[in-house]
Amino acid sequence: MAKTKTVTRYVKAKRRRSKGGFTLPLAAIGGFIPMVSYAYDVGYKGEGIKGFGKQIVYQTTGFDTYSGTWHWEGISRGLGPVILGLMVHKFVGGKLGINRMLASAGVPLIRV
Repeated sequence: MAKTKTVTRYVKAKRRRSKGGFTLPLAAIGGFIPMVSYAYDVGYKGEGIKGFGKQIVYQTTGFDTYSGTWHWEGISRGLGPVILGLMVHKFVGGKLGINRMLASAGVPLIRV
């Protein structure tokens, strides 16, 4: 009787991208800087924390709490840079792949 040989086959494991840890998207955060700085300069320096809150509400919703009316320039001043920063983050990170390059280069915490 002939003996059978055992054949061992090795299968390559598929490469998987592991999800990274905490990162800061600079373009998305940078969109909030004009809103917060304007609210600080106009609201906080003028009326304190109450004025700061009123300016944040005005810039995110367009509602002027002083007169009780809606203004589009409030929304454009506050949310315009935020939306622009999110679009830059989406284009640069998704289409150009800069965030993946930063991750593969080993740059910690920072993404565009």
